[in-house]
Amino acid sequence: MVTFAQSPAGAKLIAYLHPSRRKGERNHYRRCELGDAPATLRALKGLAADSAALAAWVFMIATAARPSQALKARCNEIDLGKDLWTIPAEGMKTNRKQVAPLSSLARAVLKRQARVRMGDAVFSGPHGAPLSYNAFASAPTNAGLDAEAPHSWRSGLRDACGDRLRVDRDLAEAARGHAPGASRAPMAEKRRSRPDAQ
Repeated sequence: MVTFAQSPAGAKLIAYLHPSRRKGERNHYRRCELGDAPATLRALKGLAADSAALAAWVFMIATAARPSQALKARCNEIDLGKDLWTIPAEGMKTNRKQVAPLSSLARAVLKRQARVRMGDAVFSGPHGAPLSYNAFASAPTNAGLDAEAPHSWRSGLRDACGDRLRVDRDLAEAARGHAPGASRAPMAEKRRSRPDAQ
């Protein structure tokens, strides 16, 4: 006996409701357009004072971190004296630790979190554990702001580095932790020579 899923009509309906990707195709994140990014970041900054989840967004953007890296950030990874954040190897796709410089925007977020956080997680939830991804990802929408997909800000940074800021390609890739074994620490001096994100 042929099931509905095996029938021609069933197969067409299933293909329509659940389209399969072609080989090599990837899902793309909804992303903030470069022209809209400064205003969106300003809006996030304005709302972050009252929200650990939105503060995590600002930190993620300011450090070019992956969402999971920002959410899992621990206080013992931060060195405010040297303005550096050491991301442990287990938090990196390359399985090598990365050292990221902290801009004045990232430092401001960390100082705010030091006053309100519970436990060792920089961005803690109600019981001191790191915030959940869902609470983080939905925070802008819940606050009435369309900031697009969290991970898309990394690709936006890459475009900004190439199209607007004329940052060396290798340096831009190192900033995102893509260069094998590269540290982001050398970027600290170059970042200090540029105005911080407003």
